[in-house]
Amino acid sequence: MRNDYKFKFSVVMSIYNVEEYVEEAIKSVINQNIGFENNIQLILVNDGSSDNSEEICLKYKEIYPNNIIYLKKENGGLASAKNYGLNYIEGKYVNFFDADDTLPNNVFKNVYKFFEKNAICVDFVCIPLYFFGAVRGIHPKYQYMGKKNRIVNLNTEPYNFVLSGASSFYKNEIFDNFRFDESFLREEDTLLNGSIYKNNPRFGYVCENNVRYNYRKREQKNSLVDTASNNSSDYYNVIRLLDKIINKNKIYEYEQELIIYELRSRLKNINKSLFDTVSDYDEIMNSYAKYIKKLDMNYVLYHSKFCSTLSLKFLFCKLIDEEFSITKYPIEFKKLLGLTYVEILSIDIIKNIITIKVRFQKLLQNGLDIVAFDMQNNVYQPINTQTFSSFNDLKLGEFSIDETNISTFNFDIKKTSVIKFILFDKNSNTFMPFYQAKCSNSLRLSSTLKKFKYKDYVLEFNGRIIKIKRTSTNKMFLLKERLKDIRTIKKQTKKISLLRLLTRTRKKYILINDRLQQGNDNGEALFKYINLQEPNLAKITYFVLSKKCKDYKRIKKIGKVVNAYSIFHKFLFLNAKYIFSSHTMPEYYNAFLGIEKQNYKDLFNYKFIWLQHGVTMNDISKAANKYRKGIDYIVAATYDEYSEFQLEKYGYDKNDIILTGFSRYDLLKNDIKNFILIMPTWRRGFGDSKDFDKNFVNSDYYKSWTQFLNDKKLFDMCKKNNLKIKFILHPEMSKYKDEFYKFENDIINIYKSSDINYTNEFNSSILMITDYSSVFFDFAYLKKPLIYYQFDQEFFWGKHYNKGYFDFEKNGFGDVIIEKNTLVDKIEYYIKNNFKIEKKYKDRIKNTFKYNDCNNSKRIVDKIIYNTIDN
Repeated sequence: MRNDYKFKFSVVMSIYNVEEYVEEAIKSVINQNIGFENNIQLILVNDGSSDNSEEICLKYKEIYPNNIIYLKKENGGLASAKNYGLNYIEGKYVNFFDADDTLPNNVFKNVYKFFEKNAICVDFVCIPLYFFGAVRGIHPKYQYMGKKNRIVNLNTEPYNFVLSGASSFYKNEIFDNFRFDESFLREEDTLLNGSIYKNNPRFGYVCENNVRYNYRKREQKNSLVDTASNNSSDYYNVIRLLDKIINKNKIYEYEQELIIYELRSRLKNINKSLFDTVSDYDEIMNSYAKYIKKLDMNYVLYHSKFCSTLSLKFLFCKLIDEEFSITKYPIEFKKLLGLTYVEILSIDIIKNIITIKVRFQKLLQNGLDIVAFDMQNNVYQPINTQTFSSFNDLKLGEFSIDETNISTFNFDIKKTSVIKFILFDKNSNTFMPFYQAKCSNSLRLSSTLKKFKYKDYVLEFNGRIIKIKRTSTNKMFLLKERLKDIRTIKKQTKKISLLRLLTRTRKKYILINDRLQQGNDNGEALFKYINLQEPNLAKITYFVLSKKCKDYKRIKKIGKVVNAYSIFHKFLFLNAKYIFSSHTMPEYYNAFLGIEKQNYKDLFNYKFIWLQHGVTMNDISKAANKYRKGIDYIVAATYDEYSEFQLEKYGYDKNDIILTGFSRYDLLKNDIKNFILIMPTWRRGFGDSKDFDKNFVNSDYYKSWTQFLNDKKLFDMCKKNNLKIKFILHPEMSKYKDEFYKFENDIINIYKSSDINYTNEFNSSILMITDYSSVFFDFAYLKKPLIYYQFDQEFFWGKHYNKGYFDFEKNGFGDVIIEKNTLVDKIEYYIKNNFKIEKKYKDRIKNTFKYNDCNNSKRIVDKIIYNTIDN
C-alpha cells in the first residue's frame, strides 16, 4: 500500500441541479472534526447543471483553493461524473458523497480510525444510512447490522451486503483498475461493491458515536432512485449488473440474497406498459427467471432476509419451478401456509344461529379449504365459499398470488362456545393452522379489551379463537362488568373511561351527519324530513355538526343538533341505534377516535347507513367495501349503482342496498335564473393534501379551467345574454381559492363550496358544466342541460379513479368535450336553443332513476327504521 497520499480522504461529489441542497452538503464535509484543510480533498464535479450550483461551488473553491477542486463537464450521469472526479483523487481513502445529503461532523475521524486498524482485512468501510426529509429512520438494508463497529463477513451473514457508494469509503488503490460503467442508470455503486465482494467478502461497518450517512428523501420524489421504477432501462440494467457480479459456476449465499434483493422490487413494479412490445417484456422476465432458477428453494423459504413476505416467497418459488404446488412440494408449501392469515369479516346472530364470514388465503391451490373447530374438536364445514377477484387479492405487481376467498359458517350458539379456524388440505387430509387470525375493522372489537358485544352476547377474541358468552341482563351484574372493564382500560392505557357507565343495553338514538363543518347534503335533507314528518322520531334524532361552523345555528332551527365530539355526542353515540351519514370516514360520524375509540368500541351496536355524497359511477369497491367500512346499508339512487354495489367485490347482500333515491333529491325544484353553474371535482396530488402546492398553478387542471374562465367569446356571450357564471370550488380544492378569485369579474363569481347551498344552486341554474363530479346526477334529475368538460381523461382514469360501469359517452346526460373552444361553442348552442335539453339525454335520464317523486326520505325511513317496504 502506498504511503505518499496528500490527504487522508478524497471525496468526489457529483453535482447536477442541486442548488437548494449543495451548500449544506459541502459544509458537512468542511466541518468534519478530523480537520478539513489538512486531511480531506473535496472534488466537486458539476455534471452540466443549469441552475446556480456552480456559483456555490466556486464560492467554496475560492475559500479553500488548496483542497477543493472544481470541475465542470457536459451532463453524462452519475457514473460519468464519478469517473471524471477519480482522475484527481489524492486521498488514501475515497468516498462518493451525494450533493443533497449530509454527514455528522465526526464521520471521517471514526472511519479513518477503524480503517487504519483493520486495513489488512477490508477493502472498504461503510456507515449506516438514515433517511431524513420526507421519510425518516434507518434504511431497511441496515437493520441487521447491529449497533457496534465490526467487520462484516458475507460468508456467515450473506444478507448484510452493502450497495451504497455514498455511505462507503474505499481504499484508493481499488481505482487503479476500476472505473464506473457509464451505461448504468443507477447501479454503478452496486457494481463496484459487488466486484469487491468477489475478491474479499469482508468489509468494515462503523456506527458507534452516532456515525451515520444522512440520506435526503425529497418531497417531490424526483431523484434517480425515486423515478427508476418508471424507467424501462432500469429493468434491463439489473440483468447486465447480475451478469457482471454473479459467479457463473458456484453461487454463494450472499449472491442469492443479492439476486433476491435486486429483483424483488423490479418484480413488484414491472409493468407491461413500460415496454414497447410484449416480446420486450417477455425477454426481461425470461432473463430474471434465469437468475431466479439459480436460487435454492430452501434458502428462499427458510433463510432469506429479503424474501420475507408470503407474496415474495410464493412468487420466487413459482419462478424457480412453474409447477410449484402443495402436491409437488408439500413440505415447502407448508412453510408458506404457515404465513397465511384468516380474517373474521362479520358476525351475525339470528335466534340460535351465529353466522360468521371469514376471508382466508389458500395461494390459488385446489384442494385447500377452511374449516372450523369447536371446543370438543368437532369439525364444521363452510355452508358457502366464494372465490373471486377484488382489491383484497394478494398480488405482487402484475403477479397473482391469491384471489379473494370468503367462507360462511353457521354455528348453533347453544352448542358452541369456542370457535377456531384452520386450513384443511383435502389432498393429504391434513389440517394446518393459520399464522394469524384477525378481525376486520368493521367488527366492533375493542383491541384494548379483546372483546365486543353483539346483541345479548359477549364475544372475546384473543388473536386465535373466538369465545362466545351470553350476558346477563341483571343491572347489578352489568355494572360490575363495566367497572371491571374500566379498571382494565385504566391499567392498559391510563385512561378513565367513565362513559362506559352510561351506555344502555337497548340502543335508542338516531344520529345524522354530512360533513362536520357543514350540512347541505343527504344528511340534512333526511334530518329535515324527520323533523317535519316524523315527530316521534324527531324526539330521538340529532344532527352532528361542529359548533364552530356557520351552519350550526341554521340547522338548529330545524331540529336537535349536537356538537361533534362533545361529551353529549359521545353519550348519544354509545346509545345510538342508527347512524345515517353521507360520508364513510369515521372522523365525520364517530364520536370516538384513536385510542379512545378502542376503549369504547366493544359497546357500539348501531346500524350504519351510508346515504352517499353522490351517485357512485366508478369502482369504489376498496373505499366502500362492507368489511372495510362497516356499512350495514347503502342508499342508492339509480338502477346501475344498485347493481354495482351487489357485485361480490363490495361484500354486500342484495338486501343491504336500498334503491330509494337520495334524500336531497326531495328538495330539487326548478326555480330557474340566468346562472351557468360550473362544478369541477378534485384531483389526486392537489386535493388530497391539506397543504397548498405551489405547483398547482402549472397543472393542467388550473390552466384548463382558468383559460376557459378567461375566454373572451364566453364573456361576450354571457354579457350579451345577461348570463352569470358561478364557479364552485370542490371542498378539497378550497385551499387554492385565491388562485381562482383573480378571475372574478362582472360575469364570473368564484365560490367555496361552504359558501353556497347546493340544492339552491341546482334549482336556480340554467346549465351545468362539470368534469367528472357526480353532482351532474342532481342536475339531471331536474331534466336540465349539462356539459362534461374532460380535458384530462388519461390522467383522471389512470391516476385518480378506476373507471367504473358509467361511460360518459354512452350513459352521460350531455356532450363530453375535451377542448375549450368546443366547450364555448356548445354553450353558444344552448343559448341559441333556449337551454332546451336534447331528447337523447332526456331519455337517458328517464331510464336512470327509479323514482322522481320527492318521497326518497320517506322510503329510507320506512325501509331502515320501520322495515315496511321492500326494494
